[in-house]
Amino acid sequence: MREAKRASFEDLETGQLVRVVFTRPVAESYPVQATAREIVIRKRTSAGEVLERHGEELMSLQGVVGFGISARGGEPVIAVYLESDDPVLKGRIPSELEGFRVLTEVTGPIEALPLQAGRMDEAAGALPVRSLIPSRRWGWPHAAGPF
Repeated sequence: MREAKRASFEDLETGQLVRVVFTRPVAESYPVQATAREIVIRKRTSAGEVLERHGEELMSLQGVVGFGISARGGEPVIAVYLESDDPVLKGRIPSELEGFRVLTEVTGPIEALPLQAGRMDEAAGALPVRSLIPSRRWGWPHAAGPF
């Protein structure tokens, strides 16, 4: 476990991820009324960084054929692509990784096609093929770039 560093109220910023432990029940009003015993400021990481740490673990599960980053409700989510609709496999996929929701999608087997530099997929708004990395280690499809 990481060593905690004491912070002051001035260290809190809008948009930070925090974990709060309250001393008693929270009054559900706006704004929320409560007394916090502890507030832990969590380091914000990108979905891409999370996939770098957990990608090999996800791909080691028999039946996982890829992973990527998607969005639901304007928030980034981690998508895990499955070969079949196997409930046992779905049960082995975590529902969240480091604060990011994980969704599964049955795609069937995925086979990477040879790269053709600069070719655009026919779907509107698709990424150029050269920006996709077909790699067992990083999953397929995986868009290159910061997320």
